[in-house]
Amino acid sequence: MYVEFLVLENFRNYEKLILKPDILNVFYGKNAQGKTNLTDAIFFGITGRSYYTEREREVIKWGNSYSKLYFKLREACRELVIEISLSKTQQKKVKVNGSAVRGYPLGWVGAVIFSPRDINVVQGPPYERRRFIDQEWGPFIPYYEYNLRQYQRVVIQKNNLLRESRDRKRLYIDIDVWNQQLSYFGSKILATRLFLLKKINPLIRHFFGKLTENKEGLVIRYNSSLKIVGASEKELYNQFISEVTALKDEEVNRGQTLIGPHKDDISFLINGADARVYGSRGQQYTLLLALKMAQIEQWKQEYKECPVLLLDDILFDLDSNRRSALLSYVDGNIQTFITTIDDKALGFCKLDGSKVFVINNGSIACC
Repeated sequence: MYVEFLVLENFRNYEKLILKPDILNVFYGKNAQGKTNLTDAIFFGITGRSYYTEREREVIKWGNSYSKLYFKLREACRELVIEISLSKTQQKKVKVNGSAVRGYPLGWVGAVIFSPRDINVVQGPPYERRRFIDQEWGPFIPYYEYNLRQYQRVVIQKNNLLRESRDRKRLYIDIDVWNQQLSYFGSKILATRLFLLKKINPLIRHFFGKLTENKEGLVIRYNSSLKIVGASEKELYNQFISEVTALKDEEVNRGQTLIGPHKDDISFLINGADARVYGSRGQQYTLLLALKMAQIEQWKQEYKECPVLLLDDILFDLDSNRRSALLSYVDGNIQTFITTIDDKALGFCKLDGSKVFVINNGSIACC
């Protein structure tokens, strides 16, 4: 995939921007000038959603009532024109080649982003690791997003029932109904997550081994709130319904759903030790880099295309070895957008197929 050009109107601090990028694009500037806003715009144009906020109206430039994004993308066998319109009073509108679509404009996530906030995937609470697998890997599987939304809806409805019901007898009857739905969608989510980890795990370990020269070992472990005895969807459903039924009294007393994919976690073990607790900052960034490189490789294998890579204020936080490994991997093959406050980025001016831009208060100039 390749972004041929983009037009932004009233997107965050950009009133109007027209940009024609190259294969390697570096955006240099001080803090709070619009580098991350540009990264979010590119991600938004390809995926149809913001990476940095769930409340999409926040991307509309302050004092304006609307925002528009216009992208022309090129793939191996087709060209795509994506138009996204956001309004403070209406729902988001997305068009691909003139036809209205819903959800991801392309049907999958065609952009891989790596930013400082990704350290939360390793250091943060379980929610961050669940979010990573749901948003970064989940779109590889048809209907995963739908099943996840349905599961989340069931959890909310069941929790509301547990907290608000005053009729204990009726409550036990209603819980059985919700538990069936919880187990149905929950087993689908769990089966998909286990499948994804099994499929992508070899890629992650491959890149981690290359980055550490095979001096460190990595094990990825899925920590389920269920006692998993089988990996098939049917086995998981039977296990789910059995365990959640046994917990009925405790859930009623505590007023919440106690097991399910919304309670699960993932452990990254480097040489047997949990990277979240015992990993050095270098090890944690190496792990993140392996995750991102595996994500790119998985995308290439699935779609025979390269995704767009967005490195938001992160490249020069990596040490020289990891930085070189990443740049060597993407060199000339993957359209890359780099934002940074480090003036070492100006050295990219000397490379063929690269453009270096200076960002200042929402305006961009090619240096």
